[in-house]
Amino acid sequence: MNTPWTIQDAVPSDAAAFARFAEEIFVSTYADEYANERLDKHVAERFGEAQQYAELCDPARTTLVARDADGAWAGFSVLRLRPAPPEVHGNHPVEVERFYVGGPWQGRGLARSLMEATIARAGANGHEAVWLCVW
Repeated sequence: MNTPWTIQDAVPSDAAAFARFAEEIFVSTYADEYANERLDKHVAERFGEAQQYAELCDPARTTLVARDADGAWAGFSVLRLRPAPPEVHGNHPVEVERFYVGGPWQGRGLARSLMEATIARAGANGHEAVWLCVW
């Protein structure tokens, strides 16, 4: 199936683009849920280029990026290896730490493709279970 996006690993040199996209999508998703000061603090702590660079270099994380035909970020997912909650069963489980699809791409099949790629990557890395913590 031909799709207007590609899904691939994000790499440390993507840190600036990742920071911009992650901040933009977080703010557009949660602006109505946070007081401005709290939102600004969270964004400053979580979405700077240095923070995203560190996450992209972290061996406990795998970040997949969906890019449109022009190479712009359309969505991303982050798998994070950490202890699973007791309710999660299976050998070597991994968390889907973050999963976002940009507004223009919602309802177009990108989320499904990205989740399928994320689960496939987890399996290829030897994980038999994934869990997702959501807000």
